[in-house]
Amino acid sequence: MSREIFAQLFFDIGNGFNENDSIKIPIGFGDIKIEFDISEIRSIKNLRLDPVNIPCVISQLNISYKNHKNEKLPLGYYLIGKGDLDGDEFLFFHSDPIFIINWDSSIETNTINVSFYNADSVDILTKYRNLVFPKIDSSLEFHLEEIKRLSKSTNAKVSAFDGEINYQQTQISKIKQHLSSLEKFESHLQKIQEISPIDGNLESSPKQKSLNQKDKQLEKLMIEKTVCQKEAKKLNRKLSSLEKRYDKVKTLLIRAETLLEAKGVEFKNTTNSLSAEIKILSEEKKSLLLEIETLTYTKNKHQILLKEIETLTRHI
Repeated sequence: MSREIFAQLFFDIGNGFNENDSIKIPIGFGDIKIEFDISEIRSIKNLRLDPVNIPCVISQLNISYKNHKNEKLPLGYYLIGKGDLDGDEFLFFHSDPIFIINWDSSIETNTINVSFYNADSVDILTKYRNLVFPKIDSSLEFHLEEIKRLSKSTNAKVSAFDGEINYQQTQISKIKQHLSSLEKFESHLQKIQEISPIDGNLESSPKQKSLNQKDKQLEKLMIEKTVCQKEAKKLNRKLSSLEKRYDKVKTLLIRAETLLEAKGVEFKNTTNSLSAEIKILSEEKKSLLLEIETLTYTKNKHQILLKEIETLTRHI
């Protein structure tokens, strides 16, 4: 569906420029002559004209008002924001050209008259070719170089993330092996308790004391096991989140490379989004590395405790 093209006049009556205090008039291409009726508007402090709401080339812009004698008197204006000027021709690559009108609040009028030439696609390709195409080429060259730089940087970061994910997967695998060893040892202790009759008269025997000690160690080991399982689950969740963000970065990279091949002009938003995503991923990577260091410390404690229990078991 084609976009509606219109000119818009904003009037500041004490609330600044806003959509509610404005008038829109649909326009087309070619010679444009429009009249804004401001007869119902009081106490105008400033006026602003947005002649077109799409990227455009306009020329011969004239703004005037009618006095009480119905005479047309010119109003000056000046450009706000980005726009390229060549004589009386204005080139806008964005959809929000803004002109501030030199307005005097003492002026009494019912209408603001605006006329200009709004170039169509044929005009841009012929009459205004020398104005438009050098600007497009210059803009494209800048964005292409920026995309190439970001593409190279992102490829390096993706490679680093590949290594980090592989490392984390290895850590998780080791944790799972450690948990499996703990479960086997727990099963072994339970079997020992089943085949060892516990009698009240034997509570003072060395064997019973050893079993009691093992029970306490087992209880401590089970607590450590629970903590380890929770840490493993937490790390799995973070790894899953990192993989999703990694996929998103790869998707953005593919999209950026596609834009590079097509020489589109919408590179800036994509590169900003990619840079922001990479920054977020970098922060999460730091956080995840701290989590891994903590988990590694816990794992080492578990390994020491496991060796002590194995030594105790051999002496029983």
